[in-house]
Parts: sequence; C-alpha cells; structure tokens
Amino acid sequence: MLDLFEKIKRELEGKEIVVFYHIDTDGICSAKILNVAIKSLGGSVKKFLPCSPEKLSKRLKMEKSNILFVVDLPFDKLENESKTTSKKIVIFDHHPRSNVIDNDNIILVEPSDIDLDEYCPASRLVYEFFSKFINMEIVDWIACTGTIGDGGAKYWRDFIEKTLKKYNYTTGKDENFNDTFFGNIDKIIGSGRIYRGETGASEILDVLLKSETIGEFLSKSKKFIEWKERIEKNLKEMILKFDVRKEEYKEIELCFFEIENPKYNIGSALASMLSYKFPNLTIVLIVEKRNFATVNLRRYDGKIDLNVLVREAIRNIPKASGGGHKQASGATMLKGDVKKFKQRIIELLKNFYLEESANKQNQ
Repeated sequence: MLDLFEKIKRELEGKEIVVFYHIDTDGICSAKILNVAIKSLGGSVKKFLPCSPEKLSKRLKMEKSNILFVVDLPFDKLENESKTTSKKIVIFDHHPRSNVIDNDNIILVEPSDIDLDEYCPASRLVYEFFSKFINMEIVDWIACTGTIGDGGAKYWRDFIEKTLKKYNYTTGKDENFNDTFFGNIDKIIGSGRIYRGETGASEILDVLLKSETIGEFLSKSKKFIEWKERIEKNLKEMILKFDVRKEEYKEIELCFFEIENPKYNIGSALASMLSYKFPNLTIVLIVEKRNFATVNLRRYDGKIDLNVLVREAIRNIPKASGGGHKQASGATMLKGDVKKFKQRIIELLKNFYLEESANKQNQ
C-alpha cells in the first residue's frame, strides 16, 4: 500500500489535476474527499468533470490534461483506452472488473488494496486509503454520507456510529443509516443527479468543495433541499404506482416495473427504495425516454449476483451496455430491445432457481 501511495504522491506534487467523478452521492463525496487529499499532498485540482460510466472512455480521450484522476467510475469502461493511453490516470474504484491492467501509466486503487473484501463504496475507499498516511478527519462526515448513499453503510457500522456521535447525532434504527442525519445529507447531495443530471451534480459538488463543515454546507443548500423535497414527493407517488402496476413472477422472485418519461431521473433511487422494502425480490426498474431505456436492478438480500445477471442478459444486444455490483447493477439499451432483455432476465432466473432446487434435492 505504501508503494501505491508513493506513486500517487509523486504524480500530485506541484501538479494541476483534472478529476472525473460519478454523479451520484458516492461519486460527489469521493471527489470532495479526493480534493482534500490532493491539497494535503501538494497538488491542486484544475477542474472537476461529472461523468457517467458510458461516457468515460470518450471524455478521457478528449481531455487535454496529462494527469487525470477518476473516482467511482468502472475501470472496465475505459475499454481500449486502458491499454493505449499515454496519460497518467489514477483510478479509485470499487466496481467488479474483468479487464487486466497492462499499462504503466494507469494506477488503480481498489478495496483489496486496503485489505477489504466486503462491499466498499468509493467514498470509503478514498477516505480509508489516504487516512493511512494523512489526517482526513475533516471529511469523515462526507465519507459516511457517500457510503450511506451507495448502500454500504452496514459494512462500516462502527465508524459511522462513532462519527454520528462525534457530531451529536443519533444512530437510528435502519441498518443502512438512511434514517440518520447523514442519511438526510445523502438525499440532499443525491438530489443533484436526480433533479438536473450532470449539471445538478456539478452545482452540489461546487458548494461541497467550498464547505468545511456540515453547517456551512447546509447553509448554502436551500435550493438543493427544495430539490430533495420535490423528489421525495415524486418517489412516494411512484412507490404507490409500483404496488398497482408491477409485473411480478413470484416463482422466481422477480418484479419488473416500467416507467415512461418520468418527471425526474429517479430510476436508481426508486429501485433502491423498492429493494429495501422488498429485500427478497429481484427488482428490475425500466425507464424509457425517447428511443432509449435505462434499467436499474436491485436485490438487497444478495441472493442473485446482479452484475453477472445483467451482463448475461445484454449479451449480443446491439448498443446495450451494463454492469455494476452484486446487489445493484444497471444497463442501457435501445427501447426496442427491452422485450428481449426482459425475456432473458426471466430465462436466466428460471435456470438459476431450477439449479438451486436440484442442488437442494441432491443434498
């Protein structure tokens, strides 16, 4: 780990860095934490660029700066760029990957580098990595918030409880800490992507970068709190619609829910809320806009590896891409391929449950 830190430190000293970050709570919080670390090590950030996984490779090629940092964006999405780039790219990422690093210009930091094999959001990864070498306590609340936002709080319970106590906030009853003060901060920060996409995420990060304390951030977040309240109202309405309009396959513990042209970008947030409510179901939320469809998959109990499921389901579907984690994954595709995708999900899950049943009988 020390060798990895020293490599990163050498790339930072006296340099102006460009940072690409994912636009959800975890990505935004990771960017803020990274900024503190970069400044502490003698570097500075020239600009922060919000980015979705699908656009990462193209945007890295377009960026003229030679030293780039990437947080919370899948290494696999770099495609051929990971083999051919002459730029120095430092990546902090927690997504499962199949690509092999074959380029000395790329430095990749993963949870295994800090001896973690459990689910570890990027906020926790960046915070814990740099905490081994420099004092990062000023952003402990941000690390907790990002981890809560990405569904990894239950794996970092002791630290989050300790940090809540430090700031005189209560723990709550939810193992995911969504009912805590930090859980509320997550909803405020996450409102950026939901309400205004990359622009909203950029606005919130800008305020976060200029705020050293929770109180300072909240004092500048009146607009974002209004976004959050509007989104929460919309989410409650959609959960009620789910109960009426869901397409359920009880024998394989599967529910599809299709939405067309939603008011806000609620797909990921709504899928997560439904998964918390129905932890033993595979939730497949399909949002259709114009000619494309965005899919969010959730399975809170971890029975199905959704990263594997979605990659198999989109195999050989033109212009489809996807991936993620065991309990949360996503995909995009042409609207006309949704029917084929759904059928593949059904077939894959039927095979899974048939195999599970056969294994039980043979035991």
